Amino acid sequence: MCVVYPQLFSYPNTMVNWAYRLCIVTTVLAALACEATIVSEWRAWKLKYNKQYSPEEGETRMKIWLNNREYVYRHNNRADVSYSLELNQYADEVVRRPAFKPEVTVEMSMNSNDIVNKSPTPPASWDWRQKGVVSPVRNQGQMGDVAPIVTTECVESYHAIHTGQRVSLSVAEAYDCCIQSMLIANVFGCVHNIGGLCSQQSYPSSMGKCNNSTCTAAAKVNGGKSVPRGNEEQLKMAVFQTPVFAAIDASHASFQLYRAGIYDEPECSATLLDHVIQVVGYGSMDGKDFWICQNSWGTSWGMEGYILMSRNKNNQCGIATAAQYPY
Repeated sequence: MCVVYPQLFSYPNTMVNWAYRLCIVTTVLAALACEATIVSEWRAWKLKYNKQYSPEEGETRMKIWLNNREYVYRHNNRADVSYSLELNQYADEVVRRPAFKPEVTVEMSMNSNDIVNKSPTPPASWDWRQKGVVSPVRNQGQMGDVAPIVTTECVESYHAIHTGQRVSLSVAEAYDCCIQSMLIANVFGCVHNIGGLCSQQSYPSSMGKCNNSTCTAAAKVNGGKSVPRGNEEQLKMAVFQTPVFAAIDASHASFQLYRAGIYDEPECSATLLDHVIQVVGYGSMDGKDFWICQNSWGTSWGMEGYILMSRNKNNQCGIATAAQYPY
């Protein structure tokens, strides 16, 4: 760093003054080089994620990106955090749009049947991905509601566990028949009531209303049960039985820009929930407990589409506030 001393100006013909001038020039060149580096990074990022904007929008998006760039840099240079961030495909957004209505999620655990746990004591760690029953990560894209995706994923997982066969089910049917009609308080009860879910191939897109009479169900469930509100031990027992549909608070930049590690956001709410994920396992690392969660933002987000959420940390982000699963 160049430090300016006012007394140097008293000696215009000294070597010291030339050194000062050289320092100023060096600083300016360094600033120009820094600006060029940032512009290069911005262009490379846009190319990587195929981002295209009008000139006006581009200026706004770049400002957001620059703020997120600084946020990521500062976070990743802290020694007291258990996860890392990156400038992913959402780095030009202030926050992700809400995908789930909070006023509905808080009702979920009261409207479903609370689980009556009679299962064996679950092991210290569990991962349904290793059993080959979890479907590939989906990308929510422009779909306004993530609930039908996670509903479908949980039914797919349940079906694979009980039949040994993986099948791609219709997200559109889950939306038309259960989510759109606001039956999300017990999504798996709804899936049971409509006779199950058809395959993605036979019901490929939304019809605006429930119209599953033209296809045959490829997977069925008996109904849905909910985890007692806020009880992470019961959530663990539920996850040991089958992957779980869980609403969470994902409204923070730290979630949006998550890269890897155990996500630990002290500002997370346990009641204001705006997103849904599929909990597919749990474990511990370096003395910290975590949930293994499948997100629906594509494989370029997080750990190839997954995030490790803090476990046994006062129901952080509300992961056990409104959790339900099929049976």
